[in-house]
Amino acid sequence: MLADNLVALVLISLVVSLFCFGEQQLHSEMMHAKQELNLARMAKEASTQIDESHPSVSYTQDGYQIQASHHEVSIEQRHLCVFRVMKQ
Repeated sequence: MLADNLVALVLISLVVSLFCFGEQQLHSEMMHAKQELNLARMAKEASTQIDESHPSVSYTQDGYQIQASHHEVSIEQRHLCVFRVMKQ
């Protein structure tokens, strides 16, 4: 009887632990997806500012250095490229 209760307690603990781990992973993936979406929006905004009179654009927004030209859009954070789209 005591052994059955211990086995049940261990199984419940394992299930709760796995649930918490899965929830943490899901939260991490959501944060990463939100960051990617935000970077894509900034790249889109930068690319729409390019025209014939301004062939390249460079500015800082929310801690990111954004550079755009007719050939590529690059977003850096602390001198590390975090997002780049190149025209082929």
